Amino acid sequence: MGRTVYLGGPITGLSWEESTRWRLEVGARLMTEGFTVLSPLRSQKLCKGEAEMKATYGPDAHPTVSDKAINRMDLNDIANSDLVFLNFLNSKQVSKGTCIEIGFAYGRGKPIIAVMEPDNCHRHAMVNDCCAVIFTDLDDATEYAIALLKGGL
Repeated sequence: MGRTVYLGGPITGLSWEESTRWRLEVGARLMTEGFTVLSPLRSQKLCKGEAEMKATYGPDAHPTVSDKAINRMDLNDIANSDLVFLNFLNSKQVSKGTCIEIGFAYGRGKPIIAVMEPDNCHRHAMVNDCCAVIFTDLDDATEYAIALLKGGL
């Protein structure tokens, strides 16, 4: 069976396009190498085109964007992934959901690759320590992930 990568990072407060653009680019690169890519946005097609993604869609939300569905799918995806790839570049606020995902992945021994600027709002001792490596460039992080998954490091 092929290797699987979970693409995490901030969603709340971003537009649909901002949330998906990097995932599509990195995902395409990883898929050309034969990896399976899981995006937390794949079941949230109802949000397509939104100018600002919400932290919660409330109790009357469509089942695919309910709090429980989002949380369960994302954590299940991480549990079934070989690597967690996080992009925090240009973060406007701390992503609470992604921080939960970091703890979940770290607790299960999943390697975490993060991308963020030196002054990013996610720079914190615990986040830094949970990540196997932190890059400042998305392309460099992607190439590292490919090498790691292929066993070439």
